[in-house]
Amino acid sequence: MSDPVLSTCGSSPDGERHGIDIYCLTCGYNLRGTSRNRCPECGTDIDRAALTSVQIPWVHRRAQGRIRTYVQTVWMVTFRTRRLCAEIDRPVSYQDSQSFRWATVAVVYLPLLLTAWSLLLTGRLGDLSLPGVIYMFQVNPLVPLLVYSLSMLAFLGYMTGLPSYFLHPSHIPIERQNRAIALSYYGGGVFAWAVPAYAWAGVLWYLTHRWQLEMSNEEYCIIAGAVPLLFVVTAWLDALQKLFERTTNRSATLWLLLMLGVCWVLGSVVAFILLPCTVLYLAVILRML
Repeated sequence: MSDPVLSTCGSSPDGERHGIDIYCLTCGYNLRGTSRNRCPECGTDIDRAALTSVQIPWVHRRAQGRIRTYVQTVWMVTFRTRRLCAEIDRPVSYQDSQSFRWATVAVVYLPLLLTAWSLLLTGRLGDLSLPGVIYMFQVNPLVPLLVYSLSMLAFLGYMTGLPSYFLHPSHIPIERQNRAIALSYYGGGVFAWAVPAYAWAGVLWYLTHRWQLEMSNEEYCIIAGAVPLLFVVTAWLDALQKLFERTTNRSATLWLLLMLGVCWVLGSVVAFILLPCTVLYLAVILRML
């Protein structure tokens, strides 16, 4: 999607008033073209400086530091979601939202990639319980590692972009649709909580081996993976529900949450089952030629 005109964040208040839609924070009335200091619809006092000042920390990353503003934005998305939703009434940069989206993908993806390749290079990959599909096709571990690396990257790109298809219904103005799409990419920031989950999984693995605790693979997966995954999914759905309600002025329905859940499951099946099986099957065929 092309970058909307409204994404210019450095305009003056007068420029915002005449060239870009801004909305009353109380009733959502479009204040474009009005010079009054009160909302014509509900009578709320209008602070134009606040309406045109972007509150998303990531936007100020060049001045305040990328790591600091990224962490602050993830916290805002997860625990201060309504503050993020309020940005629908201010100019939102599409480029900044895409930058944040791919920063999140990198934050989640690179630790997994580096860990997998370090295990391969040190010869410890064989000590792990790899997916049965690898043994089923009897291929070199390097091949499925490459396949699953690409699958994970595709899955993260898919999941961080998926909400944008649900948050811009045609009944709202085009500029507001563009803002909703940009804000939807910030919603993927909750996936960054996978990083503490990685650390927890590593600590748990170390303790089980250090203290020789008896724990099956199923128990380890539940404790190390299922609980953090439940938190991430719940936070993701909660953020998207609030974004949907704020951007569309409609209540999020059970249908929306079900559709997001179905899309999550379908994406997982395609990325981690169908795609790897297809590629590995082709690798076996080529190996037999």
